[in-house]
Amino acid sequence: MKTVLYIGPGGPEYWRKCKGCWQPQTDATQGAVWVVTDLAEESLVEIQTPRLFGRDRSNFLARQLATRFPDTPYRAALPLRAGGSLADRLAPVRALLVAVDASELVQTALDAQITPVAGVWSSSQLLALLGRNKQLPSELFVLMPGQRSLRIVFLKNRQPVLTRLAPASAQPAQQAAEVVRTLRHLENIRGLERSERRYPVLVLGPSAGLSAALAEQGLDLVAAPAPSEHISPHDWRFVLFDLVLHSPCGQLAPMTARIAFLGRRLRRTLYGTSALILAASMWFAKDQFQSTAAAQQEHNSVQLQIEQTKRELAQTDIDISRFGVAPALLRQLVNVDDQELRAVPVLSDSMRLVSDLVGREPRQHVNRFQWKLLSSTHSACGQTGAVGAVKGASGELTQRADPHPVELSFDLVLAADGTARDQRRALTEISLGLSRVTGATLLQDPARNFTQETLSDGDQGDTPRVASWCLSLVNNSGSSSSALGMAP
Repeated sequence: MKTVLYIGPGGPEYWRKCKGCWQPQTDATQGAVWVVTDLAEESLVEIQTPRLFGRDRSNFLARQLATRFPDTPYRAALPLRAGGSLADRLAPVRALLVAVDASELVQTALDAQITPVAGVWSSSQLLALLGRNKQLPSELFVLMPGQRSLRIVFLKNRQPVLTRLAPASAQPAQQAAEVVRTLRHLENIRGLERSERRYPVLVLGPSAGLSAALAEQGLDLVAAPAPSEHISPHDWRFVLFDLVLHSPCGQLAPMTARIAFLGRRLRRTLYGTSALILAASMWFAKDQFQSTAAAQQEHNSVQLQIEQTKRELAQTDIDISRFGVAPALLRQLVNVDDQELRAVPVLSDSMRLVSDLVGREPRQHVNRFQWKLLSSTHSACGQTGAVGAVKGASGELTQRADPHPVELSFDLVLAADGTARDQRRALTEISLGLSRVTGATLLQDPARNFTQETLSDGDQGDTPRVASWCLSLVNNSGSSSSALGMAP
């Protein structure tokens, strides 16, 4: 619920809007207060201004207000409607100065209430806003009858020129006479030219009998624009209250009188902004929260699996102990066996190696292929092999110092129609390929048996038809998939 403090000739009145209706109140006990004045000391002055911008224009208007209205802080400068040019819209050369000179009366009414002040507006400027409706004539008298008074605002080219609060009764003839008196004043100060023109009059209030009285004075009564034509004649003051709740342009109160209201509004804005930022942060962090929750759930699941595995291992140790074997010794045996297997080269890798080297020449083929694992008492191609796993000084099984060697030997049937040079080149390429294998030691190389004389002077019948290679392979990497990788 919002409250309006109406300061008129009869003193201050509080009105509160409840369920769409304005109801009188004794005071303002909650919320802010919007103040509307309807006093005789309201002024409207139009001035010419230089074409200034920004702070220069604000300082110029402030000096003009202080010069023309030095006795009241309730004053403001309003820009008038600009012309068609861009410069007139950015820096108008005319301004309207609005003030309420009865500062002591307004200040006393504000000091009597403890709620924040949203702002102060004069009824003159509010009536001028209503009279600027495009459905109304550009030159217009706006009347709002009150108790033993009549507010008159005259607009020329839809801009307020004069305002006065005339003492008048509810008699239509007396109200029409006050309008004519205002018209003659405008003609005397040359605000209007003397003519037989019939000026329109808009009455915001009871108008019974006023139309005939105005017609006798050469004035015409005009109807209120839509949708205001359905408003009751006694509700027009409430129309001003509704208008002021939207805080129209022309607020007159100084900053010191409104600081509590502005602080409350700023605090509410900050709370709303903080809530919005918090909601946005939670919205954008939703995926992160979900990922964190999923990771925590996965962590808990892994921990459960680890605990389950530990229980199963403990049960396995119990089962092994029933056979009279220490679980630690059995695990050492399994580990040594696994290491022994991984230390042996793979037969398929050896076969693939020989196939790749021999397959480069389609006219030669392998006649014999032998692959065997050597023990500690056998030698490879007449050389000493590696030793196997031994027991350490403590009696526990340890990994053997050297990997298990493998003896690889094969015979190659050379091409029958090849020359000695071609055969020497083929043998050299195969020997070179075997020597580049990681962990391979070439012990029997047929390429060395080809002497220079055989290549140059020997005939076709003296060249060998079968060449034999023998080498040892050691899986130094401990991985069968890379045991026969080519050395760089």
